[in-house]
Amino acid sequence: MQKRYLDSIDFYSVALTKQPTALLWNKKGMAYLLLQRPDKAAKCFDQAIKLDKHAPEGYNNRGYIEQMHEKYDRAIKDYGRAIKLHPDDAVFYYNMGTSYFCKHDYKNAAQEYRTAFTLDPNIFIRVSRIGVMAQATSPEDRAAFSFMVAKMYAQAGDLDHSLEYLRKAMEDGYKNMKKVYTDSEFATLRTDKRFEELMAQKPQAIP
Repeated sequence: MQKRYLDSIDFYSVALTKQPTALLWNKKGMAYLLLQRPDKAAKCFDQAIKLDKHAPEGYNNRGYIEQMHEKYDRAIKDYGRAIKLHPDDAVFYYNMGTSYFCKHDYKNAAQEYRTAFTLDPNIFIRVSRIGVMAQATSPEDRAAFSFMVAKMYAQAGDLDHSLEYLRKAMEDGYKNMKKVYTDSEFATLRTDKRFEELMAQKPQAIP
């Protein structure tokens, strides 16, 4: 797999000498990112932005690098630029929400996540499969994230996924689980027998 990414970088490098475009710089940057070389990836994304300041992908990708380096305020600004250029992309809102989340600004995180969810109800399922939520660095953070997502799914009437994320929150040791009995978003879920079963099981926090 590593050779494949290196070959891609060689291909993009040659192509860029012939016709430099923001698209090619972004693709080259993504290849470096997959090789876990974020510094080189960041330089590629910078070049993409220089070539096309009206393309949102460069800002989003650079924001992700800044997020990896825990430069959350800078990441939020870049995600904001991407959103301004393309306000209908759920991933941009999701990424911004993650930066807020990593700052423990749960209010703004929830707002961005809700927008992402409205644009794409499958956003949490889709991005979790590719590991984008790796920025939740502690079980406590992951638990808070899972509870937040469970609440969104419950409010949308998707009880299956709400229960799935509630279980994750419990396994990561969420400390405010009592809120599931009082928050209005869980009203319908509380009538489901599976909810009663889950609460009765009390899944133990996984070390």
